Amino acid sequence: MAFDVATIHKDVHGSSQFRVLSCVADAATQAIDSGLDVLYHVALNQKSMTSGNPRIMPNQGAAGTAIVGTIAVTGVASGDEFFLACWGR
Repeated sequence: MAFDVATIHKDVHGSSQFRVLSCVADAATQAIDSGLDVLYHVALNQKSMTSGNPRIMPNQGAAGTAIVGTIAVTGVASGDEFFLACWGR
């Protein structure tokens, strides 16, 4: 299965793009496509989470391989809800 991911905001700041993704986990690990070609920075904001130490890694797949524009999310539990703020191009 895959996380439930929805883009809830898009914006452009100069030559960079900004996106906010709303995510609901259904497993402990997932690679999320940000919709951007390359990520500069990603920030996670918890909405409703039972897990205490989620990790996010920009421009990586869940197995740690380099995949530009993808966000690896690990350390979450099924049902965790969070937002990802993504800056890139």
